Amino acid sequence: GYLCIFISHWSTKNYFGYEFSTDTWQSAQRVVHAWTGYVVILLIFQQVLVGLCKYTGLAKGVRILTCHGGLGRFTLGLGCINVILGMIAIGWDTWVIVVIGILAFVMAWFGCIYPLPYRGFYLGQPAPLENDTEKGPNYGTAAPA
Repeated sequence: GYLCIFISHWSTKNYFGYEFSTDTWQSAQRVVHAWTGYVVILLIFQQVLVGLCKYTGLAKGVRILTCHGGLGRFTLGLGCINVILGMIAIGWDTWVIVVIGILAFVMAWFGCIYPLPYRGFYLGQPAPLENDTEKGPNYGTAAPA
């Protein structure tokens, strides 16, 4: 995805919200969108690396890097917000921003706020387990079949 953005901005040398060909900054909305996008990209790479380490630990039966899930939800939510920021920065029609904004909110809801439907209606904190041996479905784990 970023490669396409990089190529499209190559002719004007427009990166980080700064247009290098004219030595000028873009509008504040475009700068915020650009920098937020770079943060999201860095968080995605971080999530890949942490996820690989976590997978290795789970394969050995060790639970490590428990922040991975929360940071993943934050990354997804920030990405959804950045989509809306990008539409505002470009100046799309309000109705398009509203429709895509609603779709981004729905995606963020199911990806960030309500990601684990097996525990019932989720509003921030999962219900406590009855005991330490009780587990939910093995979403994304390396548990044996």
